[in-house]
Amino acid sequence: MKYTGRLSLLLVVSIFTLFQIFVTKDPLNEQAFDTLISAIIAWFVGKQYDKMRFYAEKDFLTELYNRRFANKFFSKLKKKANSNKLTLGVFMIDINSFKQINDKYGHEAGDEALKLLSGTIRKNIEKSDIAIRWGGDEFMILTPAITVESAEAMITRMNDDFVMSINKDWTIDSDFGLSAGLAMYPADGENIGDLSNIADRRMYTIKSNLKNID
Repeated sequence: MKYTGRLSLLLVVSIFTLFQIFVTKDPLNEQAFDTLISAIIAWFVGKQYDKMRFYAEKDFLTELYNRRFANKFFSKLKKKANSNKLTLGVFMIDINSFKQINDKYGHEAGDEALKLLSGTIRKNIEKSDIAIRWGGDEFMILTPAITVESAEAMITRMNDDFVMSINKDWTIDSDFGLSAGLAMYPADGENIGDLSNIADRRMYTIKSNLKNID
């Protein structure tokens, strides 16, 4: 969580204190107690602001960006892609048989699986990528200038890491791997709604094929 609010308010307190010292000529020792109280209040108020801002953009459970942020930020990534004549990839990812985790191991285990997946995503994306919890067990990755080949490689790494982690942490008798679908801007759509729907359909096609193989 960033300290923007806290640091901003402490800066205001510091400037006001310096103003009192150098303009009003009040002795520093007379200002010390008031400055301390003001700094404590500023830190507390700033902390509440930082928390509100954090959870306005982030998902509470996974601490990835939320859907609201994705909708707002997509236009910036789209504009950048247009300026540089690049593509923009939109992944949709979810956990296979996630309902079984909740049913068999409980919702707390389901939450742990979601946090595990969020950590796996963070580990495998680039700094320029944006990871989002789209809803439920569905996650989105916005990734600039990606090719289909590099996208497939990233998903393979992500799936291997996730399966290894979940089997290490839990004794399970099912394969809770990942399914992912990819849509590309501008080839597949112009807005995040259309692109997420296309990626979602492709993800469920892959999921259905896996079930047929089983």
